Amino acid sequence: MVVFPEPAGPVIKITFFPSETAEEWNNRGAYLLSLGKFEEAIDAFNKAIELDPNCDKAYSNRGGAYFYLKYYDKSLKDFNKAIDLNPKNDANYYNRGLLYYVLKKYERAIEDYGKAIELNPSDAVYYYNRGIVYRDLEQYKKAMEDFNRAIELNPKYVEAYYNRAIAYFYLDQYDKTIKDCNKAIEIYPNLKEAIELREKARKKLLEQHTPTPLGFEAIFAIVGFLMVAYVLRRRNK
Repeated sequence: MVVFPEPAGPVIKITFFPSETAEEWNNRGAYLLSLGKFEEAIDAFNKAIELDPNCDKAYSNRGGAYFYLKYYDKSLKDFNKAIDLNPKNDANYYNRGLLYYVLKKYERAIEDYGKAIELNPSDAVYYYNRGIVYRDLEQYKKAMEDFNRAIELNPKYVEAYYNRAIAYFYLDQYDKTIKDCNKAIEIYPNLKEAIELREKARKKLLEQHTPTPLGFEAIFAIVGFLMVAYVLRRRNK
C-alpha cells in the first residue's frame, strides 16, 4: 500500500459478462486500465462506444485512460459526454472534478465534487477530494469539514487524517495536528509526511511555551528604568 496526500484517481467500474457486448468491451477496457495498459484500454472503450454510442461508462472510463496519459482535452471531452448521457451517475462528476483539479480550475472542481456528493453522500472519497481543493485554496476550515466527514464515513482514511492535520497546522492548532498525525501513523506507520509534520507541530508547541528572549533595546530600557527608580528612591530618603 502506498499513501499519497493527493486526490484519489478516476473511478473505474469493472464487471464481467460472457458475451462481447458494449458492456463486455467496456469491462475489458476497465481491466486493462487497472493494469496500466492505457492504449489497449482505449481501444477496448472505442469498441464499446462503437457498439453502443450511449454507453456513458465507456466514455467515462476512456476519459480516465486519457487522464492518465495526460491527454486532458480528450479526457474532458469524454467526461462531458458521459455526464450528458447519464447526469445521475455520481462517478462521472467525480472524474471530471478530478480533472478540473489537475487543471487548477478549482471552483469547477468544487462544483463537480459537490454534485457527486449530492448524488452519493456516502462516498468518503468525494469529501476527501473536495477537502484537498479547499486545502490548496487555503480555506482550511472548509477543508476540515470535508475531512471530518470523510473520516466519519471511513475511520481508517489515513490520507484524510494527514490532510486534516495540515489544516490544523495552518490554523495554529498544533496539538490537534499532532493528534491527527499520530492517528495517521498508527494506521500507516511508514507515512513519512505525517512523521515530519508531527515534528514541526511539536517544535511550534515548544516555541509557544518558551519565553521570548528580550532584545537589546528592551533590556536597555529596563536597566534605565531601574536606575531612575534607584535615584528617585535615594533622593526621597
